[in-house]
Amino acid sequence: MGSPIYNPGQPSMTPIPGFFGPGKILHVTGTFTPSANRFVLKLQSGQAGDPTDEIGLCIYGRVAEGIIGRNAFTRAAGWGQEEATSSAAFARGQNFDLTVLCDSAEFKIAINQNHFASFSHRTNPATLAFLNIDSTNQDVTIACVWIEDNQAPPAPQPGFAPPMPGYEPPPSYSGGPGYAPAYPSAQPYQQAAPNYNQPPQSYMPGAPPSQYGVGPRF
Repeated sequence: MGSPIYNPGQPSMTPIPGFFGPGKILHVTGTFTPSANRFVLKLQSGQAGDPTDEIGLCIYGRVAEGIIGRNAFTRAAGWGQEEATSSAAFARGQNFDLTVLCDSAEFKIAINQNHFASFSHRTNPATLAFLNIDSTNQDVTIACVWIEDNQAPPAPQPGFAPPMPGYEPPPSYSGGPGYAPAYPSAQPYQQAAPNYNQPPQSYMPGAPPSQYGVGPRF
């Protein structure tokens, strides 16, 4: 998906040419409605989602509660341990700018140009072929979806809701000067990166690993 997609509608299922492997960067901009309750975005291997497909990253906001969570689903282990954070970054009636960078070890997530969280890979990200925005237009209006492919950032579209004070378009996270400010609290990965030449352990049949818990409550 080298070109920006404007006003895709909600919910939406968008194929990702070349998969969302290391080096890809996703940008999603939009506006929450004044009565928004939920936001759900998934990077997944197929269009069906769980239990048929792997979901490498699910970002979900319980907007009214001020909770933003991350999780993943594998066919072998089901939904894993939820990683949830209390945050006002997703707020009713406000614009948002969500960026997800994939590297060989984890996803780096920025919201409104500030580093928000990192999420270690539980599946092979190079198998993630679809972007699923599962929210409805009762909760959110998506203005633009874009996966960086050596292009300039997309220009704002007419009709996008008035931005919140200080709102700016996302900087480039392709490794240039804009990368470090976007993730000021990110720490260098100190362990060996997963070997994606072989299926990760979570793909293997058998009992779920003990650290995996119940699935997320969207």
